[in-house]
Amino acid sequence: MVTPQPEILELDFIHFEIYTSYIIGTVKEGCVISTEERNSINAVFHKYFENKPFGYISNRVNDYTVDPISYLKPVVYPLFLGIAVVCYSEESKEIALFEKKFHAGSFETFETLAAAERHMQMELKNFKKAGL
Repeated sequence: MVTPQPEILELDFIHFEIYTSYIIGTVKEGCVISTEERNSINAVFHKYFENKPFGYISNRVNDYTVDPISYLKPVVYPLFLGIAVVCYSEESKEIALFEKKFHAGSFETFETLAAAERHMQMELKNFKKAGL
């Protein structure tokens, strides 16, 4: 199966690749993801996936900070499949595992973008299989 080319969207702090059932976000070097940035991300989710099942892949190639308080405002998308975090270092993985404590839904870490994409495709398949 050939994956279609994604739609590209650039915000001040993040680069998005938007696919049919998931979105890949690559935060720019040195940014801080606080409630304001998370609200911007949620606005993108709303625009592209309002009534469709989807997942979010965080492609952590750059160093940046996530304010754990920003996780206190839950994602309000009933069709949200979860978060897959691609970690390129042990430190990045440790940070992601810490952040996982603040996220109520599915939150998994991966070593490659391809593995995270396969995970999201499997999550969508399981979602559809469950008839939700």
